[in-house]
Amino acid sequence: MKSKSIGMVTLTAITVVLSTATSARDLTVVSWGGAYQDAQREVYFQPFMEKNKMKMAEENWDGGVGTLRAKVQGGNNNWDVVQVESEELLIGCEEGLYEKLDWAKLGGKDK
Repeated sequence: MKSKSIGMVTLTAITVVLSTATSARDLTVVSWGGAYQDAQREVYFQPFMEKNKMKMAEENWDGGVGTLRAKVQGGNNNWDVVQVESEELLIGCEEGLYEKLDWAKLGGKDK
């Protein structure tokens, strides 16, 4: 059961949205880089782009809520989906750094 919970936390972290993507630019997804992000690209990113007929930009980062704060508060937020650690998730939620997910637009919370 613990591994299932960890998987759900990871999935939730991956889907944390910092801003609403606009049609004027690609959806930007941010993760940890390296072999980990290479695997995400193959398993998640490429199938998503093919299915939805859209482009996606990737960035990577080393973590840290300070980076998130600076992007949001400085008005320079071009990240749409960011993988965060549980501490960054908690602090960001408490500080209102993240957009709330509209589950209906994502196919329903049960999906």
